[in-house]
Formats: sequence, C-alpha cells, structure tokens
Amino acid sequence: MPPVLPLTEVVWRDGAGIAFQRPEITLAWKAKHRRVKDDLDFARTWPLLDSTARTWLRGTVARLHSDHPWLTRIDASH
Repeated sequence: MPPVLPLTEVVWRDGAGIAFQRPEITLAWKAKHRRVKDDLDFARTWPLLDSTARTWLRGTVARLHSDHPWLTRIDASH
C-alpha cells in the first residue's frame, strides 16, 4: 500500500481551481496492474514530473513492486 499522505499533498489544483490527484500518485496505483495503457501513461507522464515527484514515485514503486519494469526505465533516465 502506498504511504499515507495529507490531502494537501495528494491533490493539486489547476488554474480554474479544479482538483486533481497528483500524477505520481496515480502512476503508483497503476504500477500494480502492469497493463499496456498504464505503461503508456507512465511513458507520457514521467518526463513531465519534477524531481520531487520522480523521487517519490521511484521509492514507492520500489517498495511495493521491487521487480517492476518501470524501475529500470526510471533508473536509466537519471
């Protein structure tokens, strides 16, 4: 199970004030399934994440799914 975070850290708002789950958290949940569409979401989203989000996602995926193929892709991008 991903770490428990305060709501203020889980949600961000766009310019119109619409709340969204942070993308790194969405990807952490998607890592469980290993579906093609989740791999595509990872590939599209990873380059857009800032260093804090990348570090969090890498740590969470490593802790929950230590053999996940995204870890190789994440480590290769550093």
